[in-house]
Amino acid sequence: MNELAPQGRACAWLTPRRFAGLLAVLVLASFPEVILGLKSFVHRDFGLFGYPIAHYHRDSFWRGELPLWNPLSNAGLPFLAQWNTLTLYPGSLIYLLFPLPWSLNAFCLAHLWWAGVGMFLLAERWTANRAAAGVAGVAFVFNGLALNALMWPNNIAALAWMPWVVNSMEQGWQKGGRSLAIAALVGTMQMLTGAPEFILFTWLLAGAMWGWQWLRGAQQRGELFGRMCGMAVLVFALSAAQLLPFLDLLRHSHRDTQFATGAWAMPPWGWANLLVPQFHMNRSGAGLIYQPHQYWTSSYYPGGAVLALGLWAAVRWRQPRAFLLTSLLLLSLVLALGDAGGIYLWIRQAVPAANFMRFPIKFVVVAAFLLPLLAALAVEDWSQRAKETGLKDARRLVLVMLGLAAAVAVWAAKAPLHASDATQTAWSGGRTGLFLAVALTLLAAHLAGQTRWTSVGAFSGVVALLWLDVAIHIPWQNPTVAPQVLASAPKCDEALSPLGLGRGRALLSLSAMTEFYQMNLPDQAESFRRRREGLHNNVNLIDGTPKVDGFFSLYLPEERRVHFRLYPSVQEIREGLADFLGVTQVTSRTNLLGWSPRPTALPWVTGGQRPFFVDAGTALTNLIATEFDPRQVVLLPPEARTLARATNAASVRIGNVNWSPHRVRVEAEAEDAAWLVFSQAHYHPWRVMVDGTEGTIWRANVAFQAVELAPGRHQVELVYRDDAFRFGCLMSLGGLVLTGLAWRRR
Repeated sequence: MNELAPQGRACAWLTPRRFAGLLAVLVLASFPEVILGLKSFVHRDFGLFGYPIAHYHRDSFWRGELPLWNPLSNAGLPFLAQWNTLTLYPGSLIYLLFPLPWSLNAFCLAHLWWAGVGMFLLAERWTANRAAAGVAGVAFVFNGLALNALMWPNNIAALAWMPWVVNSMEQGWQKGGRSLAIAALVGTMQMLTGAPEFILFTWLLAGAMWGWQWLRGAQQRGELFGRMCGMAVLVFALSAAQLLPFLDLLRHSHRDTQFATGAWAMPPWGWANLLVPQFHMNRSGAGLIYQPHQYWTSSYYPGGAVLALGLWAAVRWRQPRAFLLTSLLLLSLVLALGDAGGIYLWIRQAVPAANFMRFPIKFVVVAAFLLPLLAALAVEDWSQRAKETGLKDARRLVLVMLGLAAAVAVWAAKAPLHASDATQTAWSGGRTGLFLAVALTLLAAHLAGQTRWTSVGAFSGVVALLWLDVAIHIPWQNPTVAPQVLASAPKCDEALSPLGLGRGRALLSLSAMTEFYQMNLPDQAESFRRRREGLHNNVNLIDGTPKVDGFFSLYLPEERRVHFRLYPSVQEIREGLADFLGVTQVTSRTNLLGWSPRPTALPWVTGGQRPFFVDAGTALTNLIATEFDPRQVVLLPPEARTLARATNAASVRIGNVNWSPHRVRVEAEAEDAAWLVFSQAHYHPWRVMVDGTEGTIWRANVAFQAVELAPGRHQVELVYRDDAFRFGCLMSLGGLVLTGLAWRRR
């Protein structure tokens, strides 16, 4: 820990331990019912993605399985390789060991607290001023973006590690040895959270600071380069068990260099929301507000006082670090505008790999990280002359910010998006102005305080105002429901109870999916209940119900192409294709929450069909044809013709079938050479053993699996064996050894 600078001793009482306790009190005050288990988060992706993923992960954990494959969604899909499933993240033990949904809520709030502690330590090391560090720590936790991120367990975890990674990496390239080992371990923790954009932003920020150090020549460049490369190699090696399966899936997924469209960008006037959070916002049926055409985050408001202090540091540029942070802040806000900002469009065209990322609004993550640090630099600057000009500086800054807020309010009055926009903006701007005026006045009084008790009281008021400003800046971003809403079984349980691995799948109609996506009920509990009964997005994972679709970041492209062609119209489905996929229940035409049985559905394993060897395009055309009959025909790639002996229909009797997430055992008897067909998505880690001898799995019906059988009785076993994961585990073990060697070097 750095020795406090003279101007920082007025807040010497705010030790890291005391700040951690203060922050815990603020988090408890914000979410008392959630922490006590009386309520649970449910809004948007928490209930439809984060909670079902955690539930499936937990079920696998208690079965003694590592969930590499998910057979319940999209006719089968990699699970661990998705990365954002947190499968290998050590912090996941919180919800693996303790009851859901409370444990997942605790996971998210614990990381929110951890984010503030990390930011406090980073700002304290940069400024040697605990008042500055306290402002930065509170601001990083209580801002619109961080509170919005509570709906994504992986994103809030990655956000929490951002200041820890930057802090430890900076010390790693400066000191080497044990500091380098610590940086590698901290970087690995964030890497395992599985939030690619957050991780990328963290490393770009650290890289920019490293580049600044390189250009200044403050350290021997060879040493600087070697240590940075060493940290990067160690983090990759330690994370390889997660990264290699992810990169393999990314290479085989539906995402490519044409994936990004620039959708969900910050609107051209979005900078105004940094100061006036309700400017030009739309209100949903649930009472929350969003920017038009951007629904990734409901807010990125940093707090009026924090924004004012950040602008102060940006304008004064008293430190080289302030200039660097200001430049990065402006760049992030321009990039968040998407194609309208120009730079993002140029990057997409010049660097095709950038198109793997969606939603340019995500660049506000960088702004949310940098503004608290700039605010800390401003507090440090004020501290140096607090007794002489501190109050005058505060008054000038308040007047400037009030003028900006008034300008935004006038703008809203002249060009409102809707009837209530002017009133809403005026209230929001006035509220922001009041909070920032009082907070900055108290901060100046704190820095000029003569006694410890004056200092403590004034600073406590600053912290309380920073917290309250964000807590009420818009309608509450994190609606809650009773935990039983998530934990209890849905009413449709009886209708779907026959479904299970190998027995049948559910299929939502296109009209049902559309209605669920547009559903915007004011009652969050009722909204989730309906989605749960209708199996919207990933809620099927909670009850172990297989279905044809799912909600994930990465999909297998062939399966996705088939799935998109299941619906010839809003109300219709392609019967032959649905039969092949084993769809035994489909959304009722008369009841969004009801299910209609399909007695014509086939088992997940069939055999004896006549093969047709055609290219992928022709196969897809035949698959969606009205006359396609999966009982009689299987579509195989042309290259299978030269190796196959089974070229005609044959009689196959299928005996016992044992279906589990990573292994399928089938007893089959064929009179002649024949094909055994599985309505499970084809992915290359699957292996087949026929009577103990490894065989070949062919791509069948565009996206699924088929195995050739010789005449006779056979034991067929499909096994999921991810070699990328296995090799990654060996690399991670090697990374641990290297990290241990670095730790021994003092």
